[in-house]
Amino acid sequence: MQGSLSASAFATALRDLHLERRTGLLHCAQPGALRSLRFQRGEVVHVLSDQKDERLGETLLRLGVIDDEQLARATLVLVRDRKRLGPVLIELGVLNFGQLQQALGRHVRDIFERVLARPEGQLVYEAVNEDAMGADEVRPTLQTGDLVLEAARRVPAPDVKAALGDLSRPLGLGTGSGLLAATLKLTPSEGFLFSRIDGSSGRDALSLLPGDPAEAERSLLALISCGLACWGDARPAAPIRSDERPRVTRLPVVEGRMPPTPAAGFPAVNPEAATPVPAASPAPAPSPAPGPRAPEPAPAAPPRPDPDAEKREKQAELRKAIEEAHAALGRENHFEVLGLTREAKEAEVKDAYFRLAKRFHPDSCNDAALHDLKPKAEALFIRIGQAWDVLRNPKSRGDYESSLPRVRPVAGPAAPAAAPAGPPTPRTQAIQSEAAVARANESVRRAEKLLQEEKWWDAIQLFEEALPLASGNYPLRAHLGLARCFFKNPNWVKRGEEQLAKAAADFPKSAEPAVELARFYAGRGMKARALGQVRRALELKPEHEDAAALLAELEASGGGPPPEAPASRGGLLGKLLGRK
Repeated sequence: MQGSLSASAFATALRDLHLERRTGLLHCAQPGALRSLRFQRGEVVHVLSDQKDERLGETLLRLGVIDDEQLARATLVLVRDRKRLGPVLIELGVLNFGQLQQALGRHVRDIFERVLARPEGQLVYEAVNEDAMGADEVRPTLQTGDLVLEAARRVPAPDVKAALGDLSRPLGLGTGSGLLAATLKLTPSEGFLFSRIDGSSGRDALSLLPGDPAEAERSLLALISCGLACWGDARPAAPIRSDERPRVTRLPVVEGRMPPTPAAGFPAVNPEAATPVPAASPAPAPSPAPGPRAPEPAPAAPPRPDPDAEKREKQAELRKAIEEAHAALGRENHFEVLGLTREAKEAEVKDAYFRLAKRFHPDSCNDAALHDLKPKAEALFIRIGQAWDVLRNPKSRGDYESSLPRVRPVAGPAAPAAAPAGPPTPRTQAIQSEAAVARANESVRRAEKLLQEEKWWDAIQLFEEALPLASGNYPLRAHLGLARCFFKNPNWVKRGEEQLAKAAADFPKSAEPAVELARFYAGRGMKARALGQVRRALELKPEHEDAAALLAELEASGGGPPPEAPASRGGLLGKLLGRK
């Protein structure tokens, strides 16, 4: 199913997919936009768009269902946990199940209206196996039959006549029409016409409907499209075998967007038609013989340019940018993450955030060639959001700037160094060293406060900056704090364990690294590892109260993993696992 997109073609596609109970994606490639309706057994369960302002979150924001803060919190969770926005909104308590169903219905209606507002471009159906499609946890409160009705009502009059065909054929009721009529939103004309269908011809049925004949024909097309009526000689569609492997026809997408207009070089939908055909080799020269001279062989066709070369070049640039930015994540503060200096104005911060969020959005790695970079893009997207959340607010920005060292190297050419006034004296060096150590120790204390406030990214910045200069037990506290921050991100668990290993190596007589590991393993149900670490901690410090209490609870839990304490439950184990 593919061809030019028009009101009639769109209505026909909706009708066929709905009545034949198809599962797959109906792609509507319009000038400058790609929108898709996801069908499951003939019902529209989800819609997609490559336009940022048409995604579910932005649509709900525009409709006033959620606000900016709620969308920002949900976006961080869905990127981190790889969940859909709908379940995340329920999980955060922003919407309940019924409200989400209504919201999804409004989103489907919004994309549907945008397709019909400008019915031009290409229409392609991509069949998908039901097992591969998966099941939607929440479905919109929207009748697909109502969408079919609405699409049929907007078909131009000349196309209506062509779609109806021979009106002398007998017209009967569709299968299950009684139930459908009770659920669909019919107009008075459609309801009256439906009540007059008795097996006579379509022309006779239309003659009973007063008013404009063109509107009567449109009403009949709407009834046939949603399955309330059918021609007497119609045959039911062949059922789809569950073991049938669907033929997939994909839209020609360039960098996630369709070309601006079909006239500007819209490629053919049929992939076989776009496949370059190798030039035929010239025929061998015939043997000399009397008679007319043999024709010269035709010259070989010039090689066609590779249409994917530019796409591969852009993918290579994006790959390099993501890898370089991800490698610098742990070393950059909020300003450096956004590519700004501390003197950046509010407008510059906003521009930098939206530019980088668009560039490093996880959706930029949906292409198979970049799929392996998606976890890194997700980490970058979260980090950029954290920087924006702090720097866009004057108060939080001021607090953050006060926690940074007074001198911080920035990107760009280095300024010429001033002529030294002379070598510093030993006393001056000692004073400078003591001040740097004091600032580092103070940074550890600030980071621990941020950790209690669950500001993980801010705490990581201060901990890592303080580690090289901190003294006394502050390096140990920094290692432990970093580990706790890293354990909050499922993708950085390994980094958390590495921090505790460094702490154990640098402070071999301290029991705290082993206690932290025991807490972490206990929270994940890894009882054997938790027991090993907590016993090691008690060997180093037999009077360690938290370790002793954790050991008692682990041993009392029996042969299986320790039971998970509810989030609302108090108790020592809940405290040790970081639950409130």
